Amino acid sequence: MSTAPPISAARYSAAVWARFCHPTFAGAPNEAAVTACVEDAAHHLRLCLHYVHGAVRFTVIGCPTTIALADFCAERLSEGVVPDGQAMVDALEIDASHRHCVLLCEDAINAVLDMASPAGAFIRSTP
Repeated sequence: MSTAPPISAARYSAAVWARFCHPTFAGAPNEAAVTACVEDAAHHLRLCLHYVHGAVRFTVIGCPTTIALADFCAERLSEGVVPDGQAMVDALEIDASHRHCVLLCEDAINAVLDMASPAGAFIRSTP
């Protein structure tokens, strides 16, 4: 039986590691929410964004970069700002080997926006 290598902070930017270790927006809400989930089977990732009363939470199965990105996106969406991929890359210093995580987050954002848009929940804008 093989085991995964240990997670090492040296493989990630300081911004990714900080959000991975202490995500603020993690967890499903305690009440009904607009929920959009996306998956990347090739990388074994699953990300759900949950929107309730102007606040966004996330649940995720993924690597530290995916968790950090989900936390960043939930924070920005809760502030009424829709981050684009470049904003994510710049804010968290995402390297090329983790760009697929950015694409997953962009897909999740678009999915939750599409679901929440009839209620006028978000304005599509970037920082």
